[in-house]
Amino acid sequence: MFCNRTSSPTPAGVSITPGRKCCRNSATISSTLFWSGLRPLALAELASDVVQKFALAAGDAGVELASRAEPGLPLVDADLGLIERVLDNLIDNALQHTPTGGAVRITIDAFADGVRVRVADTGAGIAAADLPHVFDRHWRGGASGRTGGAGLGLAIARRIVEMHGTTIQVESEPAHGTCFTFTLPGERSSVHAAERP
Repeated sequence: MFCNRTSSPTPAGVSITPGRKCCRNSATISSTLFWSGLRPLALAELASDVVQKFALAAGDAGVELASRAEPGLPLVDADLGLIERVLDNLIDNALQHTPTGGAVRITIDAFADGVRVRVADTGAGIAAADLPHVFDRHWRGGASGRTGGAGLGLAIARRIVEMHGTTIQVESEPAHGTCFTFTLPGERSSVHAAERP
């Protein structure tokens, strides 16, 4: 499974307004996402719940699906519904591109002033030339044939993470798998969207 344990997303400083529909960049996503506001969130518990939702599909596909969380993780400031959608999209995308006998693992650990999430798989991987395009709307991979999760899944995931003031990264190597990584700020260290200029 390919996953660089030293990588970390870089803050993007995206400002949004709570309680309104946040329009996505028309160049990447054409619909809207509803932002309900930041609340303290136990990210490991949410990830465990999402993994359970996909357990049956993973079993039917013959793919091992598991999550592991570092003990004692801090709460994060996040919109529960939107972060759940990020996890849904990343796990669904990983399962689509992991063959029978492969594995998809979600790892959650403390990183800097927040909590880092990594979704890694043992799929075919993505060619280096395709990596810059994986978050593009309706992108379809080259030789690997890997897609952006029903055309919009990864683009939506990126936009949601940006709405939380951070970024999502992807690392991949053909024949070794793919790893998506994002970090959310800890409850005390985050700045609420309503307070951002």
